[in-house]
Amino acid sequence: MLGIKLFYLSFSIAVNDFKKDIYSEYIGLAKKFDSYWYEKIATKGYSEIRKKEDIGFSEGKDFKQSEWAFFPFYPLLNTCTIKILDIDFDKSAFIWSIVFSIISILGIYWFGLIFFQSQHKALFNSLLLFSFPFSFYFSFFYTEALFLSFVIFSFISVHYNRYFLLFILLIPLTLLRPNGIVVLLPLYLYHLEQKGILLRFKIN
Repeated sequence: MLGIKLFYLSFSIAVNDFKKDIYSEYIGLAKKFDSYWYEKIATKGYSEIRKKEDIGFSEGKDFKQSEWAFFPFYPLLNTCTIKILDIDFDKSAFIWSIVFSIISILGIYWFGLIFFQSQHKALFNSLLLFSFPFSFYFSFFYTEALFLSFVIFSFISVHYNRYFLLFILLIPLTLLRPNGIVVLLPLYLYHLEQKGILLRFKIN
């Protein structure tokens, strides 16, 4: 994952012909689109809602976008980091991007060991997943790396019957993205499978 990030950085520097310093080049590459919404929430909080239109609306050319579409965990994580370390949003998001990218690939490898019962297959599976183009989003200042980390370690917690840890992981998981709530269903099905309950109904 770190090798992939270095490749992105080298590519951005080559394209921009060394016009900025290396750190600025990486920030310019990783801070896109929704990252600015997360920055606004992290630094200014959610705006006050006085009428339903404040949440956002779209009526042809007349529309309003709102930060209320974004779940609070990632902005709150950055808010705390900014205040504790006395840094700006870019540095905070950069730190968590690196940390959770590493955590996510370690989680995928760990679960691969559980699923495949093979170090070689687990390693190949991890490298394959993080070599696909969509892994680019794990380097953005988005929630993808965090989301995958909490999802995969939730499954690992179910496998080892660590339900207190699972409870802790589910809190940020459901506060990261709306599909974090949807993930609860496959987690529960995996729990039933681990307990052998699905096999009683001949469901494999």
